[in-house]
Amino acid sequence: FDTTRSRGEPAEFQVKGVARGWADVLQQMVVGDEVRAWIPAALAYPGLPSRPQGPVVFECELLAIEPAPPAGPGPGSGRP
Repeated sequence: FDTTRSRGEPAEFQVKGVARGWADVLQQMVVGDEVRAWIPAALAYPGLPSRPQGPVVFECELLAIEPAPPAGPGPGSGRP
């Protein structure tokens, strides 16, 4: 359903924005790891009709880990 091979450049994303099973795998990786992960349907995209239904397989090489951007002011902070 997606590949970076045809785009010719790596993807960037926050761990909190990916499928639960994929987030579990990513958090166990270190820079330079290459994995093929089979994610069961219950940990992939249940209830998201725009995503694949059923189990999914991810192949990934972790190129870098970057810290998340700092959180902005929260609601009720009185600052814009």
